[in-house]
Amino acid sequence: MLRHALTSGVSRVLIGLGGTATTDGGTGLLAALGAELRDGADDPPPDDPGNLLLRVEAIAPGTFPELGEVELIALTDVDNPLLGDQGAAAVYGPQKGATPGQVTELDGRMAGWADILEATTGLALRDRAGAGAAGGLGAALLALGARVEPGAEVIAREVELSAAIQGADLVITGEGRVEHPLGATGYLFDAVMPIHPHPMSVADAMDAATTAAGLAATAGEVVRLVRAIATR
Repeated sequence: MLRHALTSGVSRVLIGLGGTATTDGGTGLLAALGAELRDGADDPPPDDPGNLLLRVEAIAPGTFPELGEVELIALTDVDNPLLGDQGAAAVYGPQKGATPGQVTELDGRMAGWADILEATTGLALRDRAGAGAAGGLGAALLALGARVEPGAEVIAREVELSAAIQGADLVITGEGRVEHPLGATGYLFDAVMPIHPHPMSVADAMDAATTAAGLAATAGEVVRLVRAIATR
């Protein structure tokens, strides 16, 4: 998608770094933009995007993408670095099913990838805020010259959200997780409704049928609540 945007002649690109099922450090992104990745034998890694991070040992000289005057903005609401206890693998890997052993392996490979990016670009990336966002995709974007901005604020400004909700009777929003006790944030909302109404295993929570049923039930609760408020 980024390559298509760039070839279309755009001068400004906003990329939202939200949930992703990968922890690849942006290897796939850079490869799609033309970076020639090399393994330990100085050969292209096998054509298996899922294993690029585990195979790449270098970027061929002269192949790192150049974006020219394009303004690249990475939108994220997290400030995780690339490595360590708060890094991409440790924080987001388990959310996607990575075992403790896999997290250790991924973090080690990510450290090697940071070395490659820093040697290629001359930029210190591993400790940059947001480098660990979206499974390390933030690091690749920073290597391309992107700047990181707070996603929610930028999107709200771009769509003129404040003006859109002025005088609104109802605003419905969704979030994957409420990080603070409801007592601390409850003043922001008249109601908070979870998709899953009771404790369950991670496997059950991620089941497509369970989630679909939960979404439908929650939507029904929202409608009933709105009708009750409107008719009281």
